[in-house]
Amino acid sequence: MARGHVRYLVAPAAILVVLFVVAGVLGSTYTPNTTIPSELPGRHVVVSGVPLRVVQQGQGRDVLLIHGSPGSIEDWDSVAGALAASFRVTRFDRPGHGYSGDDGSYSYEHNAEMALGLIRALGLTRVVVVGHSYGGATALAMAVGNPPEVAAYVVVDSATYETRRKPDAAMRLVDLPIFGYGFGTLFAPLARRRIGRGVAEQFEGPPPDGFIELRQRIWSTPKVLHALADETAGSTENLKRLAPRYPDIKSPTYILAEADAQFRRATAERLHVDVKGSTLRLVPNTGHYVQFQKPEEVIDAVKAAAGR
Repeated sequence: MARGHVRYLVAPAAILVVLFVVAGVLGSTYTPNTTIPSELPGRHVVVSGVPLRVVQQGQGRDVLLIHGSPGSIEDWDSVAGALAASFRVTRFDRPGHGYSGDDGSYSYEHNAEMALGLIRALGLTRVVVVGHSYGGATALAMAVGNPPEVAAYVVVDSATYETRRKPDAAMRLVDLPIFGYGFGTLFAPLARRRIGRGVAEQFEGPPPDGFIELRQRIWSTPKVLHALADETAGSTENLKRLAPRYPDIKSPTYILAEADAQFRRATAERLHVDVKGSTLRLVPNTGHYVQFQKPEEVIDAVKAAAGR
């Protein structure tokens, strides 16, 4: 009987050891690919030694768009063209996402520093910074320092005090140094399926054609999975540091959130109280990707922020 128990314990342990050995080999030899596919737009701009994929279009007042976690430049396709008719619109893949590189740091504060570094590298002025989801909290991490280059902020459906997404066992493995890239390689097929389900759940109704497939392709690389895991694991503590500083924000701030999602609505209402003089717009009949389901709401908010 005792021998049976020993075999029962040894087999899973042996499998786990093999997985770690394989993940270690894969992780130690993995080199993140930042090459932008020829069929996708963008160029690299180096900020603090990190190549960031950037797309600019239009002329006029500067607008900077910051995507969520995971995410990429493509998350603004629904509004970038319309905004470019009146503004110079800059989009970029955040560090570790899309086809940008990274330096191993993924906090809101670090993302804010990189975004501000990009603004300075490109010579943007009087910028309206627009952030969706994780990008919205990144915009707030910029705003608490009141940088002179930024004139106003638009925060779109962001978790700004706590996050509901918690890291599971697979994410914790992908978050490990070196080994994480190996586990990201092993888990890529599973990640693609989870991305498909997760994105579909963020829409009120079906997503646009090809929306899920493109994101499964871009978001399931070991580099992106590692960045996502680290951002997920660190979000709660990051927000605990950031949230007490919201009353320090002096720039005009526009807050958009789902009217029909209790967590998003309550979060937005709380942020509206903390950021004095902010403008709150609760948007009905939309999912998390407000910019795709209610693009006119985001465009109007940007125009209002620019007018202020």
